[in-house]
Amino acid sequence: MAELNRRDFLRLGTATAAGAGVALASGGAAEATEYNRERADRPRERHHPPNPTRVIPTVCGVCFWKCGVHAEVGEDGTLLHLKGNPRHPLSRGKLCPRGVGGIGMHEDSDRLRYPMRRTGRRGEGLFERITWEEAFDEIGRRLQAVLQEHGPGAVSFITHGPSEGHFAHFCDALGTPLHNHPSYGQCKGPRDTAFKLTFGIIPGSPENIDLENTDCVVLFGSHLGENMHNSQVQEFVEARQRGAKIIVADPRRSTAAEKADLWLQIKPGTDLALALAWTHILIRDQAWDREFVERHCTGFEQLAAHVRRYTPEWAAGETGLTVEEIEAAARLVKQAAPHVIFHPGRQTTWYGDDTQRIRATAILVALTGSWGVRGGYYIPQSVKLPAIHDAFPEVPPYPEPAARVDPGYPFGYAGTVSGVRTATLEDKIKFWLVSGTNLVMAMPSVAETVAAIDKLDTLVVIDILPTEITQYADILLPSTAYLEHPELLFVTPERDPYVAMLQKVADPPGEARCECEIARGIAHRIGLDPYCAWNSQEEFSERMVARYNQLHPDHPIDIDRLRREGVVVVEQGVPIYREGYGLGPDGSGRAGADLTFPEFDGALRSNRVRLYSEDLARVFREKLAAGEPAAGFEPIPTYYRPRPGPPGLVRLAYGRSPVHSFTRTQNLPPLFGREPENRVWVSPGTARAFGIQTDGEMVNLINQDDVLEGPVRVFITSRIRDDLVYMTHGHGRNSRQLTRAYRRGASDTELITRYVIDPLCGATAMRVNFVRLARLHSA
Repeated sequence: MAELNRRDFLRLGTATAAGAGVALASGGAAEATEYNRERADRPRERHHPPNPTRVIPTVCGVCFWKCGVHAEVGEDGTLLHLKGNPRHPLSRGKLCPRGVGGIGMHEDSDRLRYPMRRTGRRGEGLFERITWEEAFDEIGRRLQAVLQEHGPGAVSFITHGPSEGHFAHFCDALGTPLHNHPSYGQCKGPRDTAFKLTFGIIPGSPENIDLENTDCVVLFGSHLGENMHNSQVQEFVEARQRGAKIIVADPRRSTAAEKADLWLQIKPGTDLALALAWTHILIRDQAWDREFVERHCTGFEQLAAHVRRYTPEWAAGETGLTVEEIEAAARLVKQAAPHVIFHPGRQTTWYGDDTQRIRATAILVALTGSWGVRGGYYIPQSVKLPAIHDAFPEVPPYPEPAARVDPGYPFGYAGTVSGVRTATLEDKIKFWLVSGTNLVMAMPSVAETVAAIDKLDTLVVIDILPTEITQYADILLPSTAYLEHPELLFVTPERDPYVAMLQKVADPPGEARCECEIARGIAHRIGLDPYCAWNSQEEFSERMVARYNQLHPDHPIDIDRLRREGVVVVEQGVPIYREGYGLGPDGSGRAGADLTFPEFDGALRSNRVRLYSEDLARVFREKLAAGEPAAGFEPIPTYYRPRPGPPGLVRLAYGRSPVHSFTRTQNLPPLFGREPENRVWVSPGTARAFGIQTDGEMVNLINQDDVLEGPVRVFITSRIRDDLVYMTHGHGRNSRQLTRAYRRGASDTELITRYVIDPLCGATAMRVNFVRLARLHSA
């Protein structure tokens, strides 16, 4: 194995995707809109930027990792460069390519600049410029009409980004329970639900995994190095250089698989079979952590009996792996335990068995005793900022929320956007406010999303760029990019509890406003002024910190230092490992953390990890008694063979690019230049089967429902199985106002016309689509 260095690792970032893409009838209406007016606002090119005169600390908003940033600003206030804040735990002085390229969010000449009102049909992208007062007045009238006729249960806020907390407050004040985020139903919902069912705790963002101290990492399709989660990538590189063993189960030889001691080229859809076989081996060889299991777990006997049938020989037949590969990986795990990490994943909405699949991963975490162990899962610490009513007692109590009208799932502790879409199609929801999320490309089945939008009385969209969802807005509002946003406080569970501050470093273009100010303007129009007890974000920060300091006088936060340095670690050296499992090589340690394992409902009754879930057993019995399908609700994960695709088609897989974040960055000048389009990965055998002769040929992709997407270049490689193709998410854009990204590459979402609902949490599994390739011509 060649020595790994960080530069080579980052260069290897190939391609991945998670989510969606879409075709729109955007109507070629750029000249009929205000999108590209004021082209003189386009920033000048700076081939030799001047030296910065000041550095402003802030927080990156390109993805959800929220790294600390130092923004270098010139004498004239021009934003020059972004780099990592060395004090911030999640950046450690470094930024990923996306973070450095985030300056493009401020500089993009295609930015939205003024409030707009739709003048054409939804989807045409035809708007007229209006004032902010006109926009707020019209939104207020439309929202009041829906509230009077249908009540607050017919209003849904769908948001993603730094100001989510302010929209949550708005929803609570309004009385609607429908404040949803695509990140649950289309990304991490199965993972969080699985760990909540098993440990009573979700892994968080970032996940509470101690990569920098581990002896072994197991990745089920987690594309470290491609998803570019900054601190986790840094720790992964450090662990590998230190000699930690890497096991990757993935049908594609990803960046992480390139660095693995064992790459298990698993058949798509059979990850659960492999996890159950490893559970079988640990119990067969009496290699589980007896102390942890006996002291902290329940249901071991049932688990042992259940997995007796899941032998390595059986798993080899399901997964396409050899018995020797399965046993070899298990040996590495046994040798490293308890200092081993089974990564919980992030984008986990794959095949429909996802909650149970990741519950099997959580059970492996318990059996190896890696919870609360150095090099395993640490116990995260967090600053507990006060609630709104604690810091602002003058704010009225929230009204009783309306009843939910979206579909419910037994363990879906957060509502799903797909559920909101379904309820909208059923005429139960009439008003959407969408902020910071491009729903048309984030959701499976574009046709369903568009049909739901057509059912709405009103769609309000808040965004920084003319993305696909903006083309359908009745009222379109331009928001500030994170570099232009006033103060926001962030706390993230980590090894050391800290608070970070996002600060404004540049002026926004045109009349763009921050989401906090937009929420306040709408609230004023519908009589919710008493809930807006602060006059500025600076006042909000100061009162929150002042109240925190009253409640925690032993660990106060110096807000002046926070503004000056961008981050303050509130308390260092707190225990993050259980007693006896925190010593490092030098004898130092941070052991002594209490272990608590709440029930799924949050109560602390048994205080045990549930290998056998009584919650699932109860629902399973209820389903059987009612004569309803009970498969998937078993109290211990049970394997079902994945459904095959149509003859002559191969499975479509997708993932992230190290250069791009969701659909937010493909049009940004710095990052577009690094990766202007995606490619479709195809094995040599699959290429021959479809008559493709040359790497780089242009092809169309046609799915099982005869939806065509392309053209896109092929990347012929032996690093992928014959039974699937792979592409990164976020390309193939259909908004003409995205002048760089428009129709560059292919959209995975366009091809994701089918999905399977996870019966436990309601998430949408999307790796259930199949495609064929049709040649165009040689490149």
